[in-house]
Amino acid sequence: MKKVSILLIILFASVLFLNFIKTEDILTKETTYKNEWLNANLKHVFDKQYSYSFDKSFFIEASSSHNIKEYRFVLGLENDKPIIICKAITNQGEMLSSYVISKRIEVLTSNLVTSINPNETFNSKEVISENISKHLLTSKQTKQYLHDWTLASKSLNTLNNAVSFNGQRIKHFTIKSEAIEYLVNKPDISKVDVIFGQNSYHKMTTVIVGRDNNLKLLLPNSQNFALDFTRPCPTACDPVDPKIIN
Repeated sequence: MKKVSILLIILFASVLFLNFIKTEDILTKETTYKNEWLNANLKHVFDKQYSYSFDKSFFIEASSSHNIKEYRFVLGLENDKPIIICKAITNQGEMLSSYVISKRIEVLTSNLVTSINPNETFNSKEVISENISKHLLTSKQTKQYLHDWTLASKSLNTLNNAVSFNGQRIKHFTIKSEAIEYLVNKPDISKVDVIFGQNSYHKMTTVIVGRDNNLKLLLPNSQNFALDFTRPCPTACDPVDPKIIN
């Protein structure tokens, strides 16, 4: 019996150790992606335009296991190409250790811009919660954001200014969980996609849209909507790094 107890203790300690190693490996990999982005020469990083796609299962699983307050889209680079890491933050300000890295899908932003009718927009009166409605982009805004980002990404000086505040490069964008979950809970949504845009302050921002079961981007119109008004860091950064939990 004593031998069995000792074996169980050793097994339990081994599992804890392996989980610790796994968590450390994950954090090291994430840190590498983030540092690559923060220190990169952006001359050729945005030569192509991409949509950064996340399966909706990540958001469903996060919200079903924890009380999620916000989702964070962290910027990174992998092999000199942009990626976005999505993380979930609880109501207690803790960050889940699990995260998902976007699937990068090449898009022709000019085609997206052309396909958006600025006079056809989602009826925001259908949205009751302010945490959702304040993140809604009109079709006109979406069209302008995508158009302006396409132009900004062609000039290195303009680009460097767009992705920075007072010389500090943007690290991540944060959005209320209610807004993302409102999008995810639409019956025809299979994925959440982030596309870069440039806002009216000439700064990089996010255009967040759904992708249907046929993997078609659902750009804003009378039936579909886009999200933004995410908080960039800088300037909206955590005073201290969030505690990581499983």
